[in-house]
Amino acid sequence: MTPRFDLPPDGSTVHHLNVTFSPDGRTLASGTTRREVARWSLAGDAVPVPLPPLTGFSSYVNDVAFLPGGGPDCLVR
Repeated sequence: MTPRFDLPPDGSTVHHLNVTFSPDGRTLASGTTRREVARWSLAGDAVPVPLPPLTGFSSYVNDVAFLPGGGPDCLVR
């Protein structure tokens, strides 16, 4: 599988500052200079499927992490 990440519709450039896989390998998350966490589903598709980003940060998102055991934490810290 060759990941394909397209430019945003507005043509702007987004810098991905950190990229990490979920413990089960089905989600990819990346902190960005857009002050959001970009996410993609890697579950069962030949091409990563964009998921809604996590937003509301006041600055760049320099680091992202998943809980080691997974689970429904749903908290941004």
